[in-house]
Amino acid sequence: MKISVTFFFLVLLSSLHAQNRMQKQPAETAQAAIAVSDSGVQRLMLWMDELEVQLNAEMPLKGMVAHTANLNLSKSNINKTKANVKDVSIALDKLKRSEPSRHNSALPELHKALADLESPITQLYNSLLNLGENYASKAGELKTRQDTVKNSIGNIR
Repeated sequence: MKISVTFFFLVLLSSLHAQNRMQKQPAETAQAAIAVSDSGVQRLMLWMDELEVQLNAEMPLKGMVAHTANLNLSKSNINKTKANVKDVSIALDKLKRSEPSRHNSALPELHKALADLESPITQLYNSLLNLGENYASKAGELKTRQDTVKNSIGNIR
């Protein structure tokens, strides 16, 4: 959890620094904010890949039907969330490739993809909490990473 908090503050400081430069060089600052957002999305995807490996290695507890159901639900929720993260990544890529003067027309697609990510993230978060204390810290880390991505995307102007 300590690493997640450190990561969050580094991204936050980076975003604030980019925001301070916005008045001087808006196109350059927008590109910097897009790069920070893209990095956050990629880190979220890698983290979910690692979580998926961990869940796949977990053996269902014999006689614990609820644990097995929660384990399967978490695996399913990871797949749904990864698909939505991929949509955010695609929208960011389109924004990155567009001319700075056209960013305003590309931003609604990115914000829609980000809004569509909210529900699967919440479902994954809840299913991780239901798996017990081994995954409670993972659920908190998931929320921190999601908030980091949301905030960095919010800095794109």
